[in-house]
Amino acid sequence: MMSNNNSEKAVMPNTLEELLNVMGSNKPLRNTPKKVSGEDCIGWDYLTQSGWKAYGKLTNLLYGVGKVCGINVDEIIDKLDEIADTEIY
Repeated sequence: MMSNNNSEKAVMPNTLEELLNVMGSNKPLRNTPKKVSGEDCIGWDYLTQSGWKAYGKLTNLLYGVGKVCGINVDEIIDKLDEIADTEIY
């Protein structure tokens, strides 16, 4: 087991924005949501380009953890999708 000799205390992220900061995005949320329309829906995009990149890293990490641990993380990913797709300001 690896030990952490670092004297800095780790900060636990409490929001999706903070999680995306940990995953490398300095500004994951847009100042103003962007209206987007697709084939079947019209919605709002709350994440910046760097926010989406960090979101991809986060979901890939979770799927990897799920694979290593032998657990299904789909429910967690679905909840994160729901948070990212709703007004998170």
